Amino acid sequence: GSRIALEGFCIYNNDGDGPQRPFFWVTEARLQRSSWRPAVIRFFLDVISGKNNDIGKYKFDVEEIGDALDMGHSEAIMLVEECQSEGTTERQWRAADLSRKLQDTNS
Repeated sequence: GSRIALEGFCIYNNDGDGPQRPFFWVTEARLQRSSWRPAVIRFFLDVISGKNNDIGKYKFDVEEIGDALDMGHSEAIMLVEECQSEGTTERQWRAADLSRKLQDTNS
């Protein structure tokens, strides 16, 4: 599975009725490790590409991409550039390849 680091603080709901309920207010999230599942990696690559309006856009740090996909800094930079210039079919093939690599390293 994936590993995500969350930073933030706890707040308590004090609405006067019943016990206080804690809520975790997230101020920072970081993807430390991606799942090896092809659909998850494909979604990640689609977000990196910035081309899918249905899922929105988010700019990941290159280090975060490298950590999540178990690759070096220069590989992560190349991946971002390729995802931004490739179409959906190429990203799907790339996701399958990255999935195999992540499965092999975790076996």
